[in-house]
Amino acid sequence: MAFQVFGRGFIIMIVLMSLGILMSFAGGTIIDLFTMGHTGDLITNSSGVTPSWKAVQNNTMWWFINLYYGLCYLLPLLGIAVFIQSILPVTTGDRYV
Repeated sequence: MAFQVFGRGFIIMIVLMSLGILMSFAGGTIIDLFTMGHTGDLITNSSGVTPSWKAVQNNTMWWFINLYYGLCYLLPLLGIAVFIQSILPVTTGDRYV
């Protein structure tokens, strides 16, 4: 029984860590495709970026990017918490179950 709980906690941790890593690579690639094109325009073009892009950039885009990367970090932390909880002894009163 204890090994099953330990094994499930370990598998959940590995899955959530892998999911967080995959999300950060895939999401980072997509975010780079959206932002690097406009950043390259800013670097090579002296006129800068369009006002509409500047408004999006200042208002909501960075908040969503930070939220996405926060989720990428929270998933592995959740997996570690589940694993630690699975290896702690389960007690009822003063004896092991």
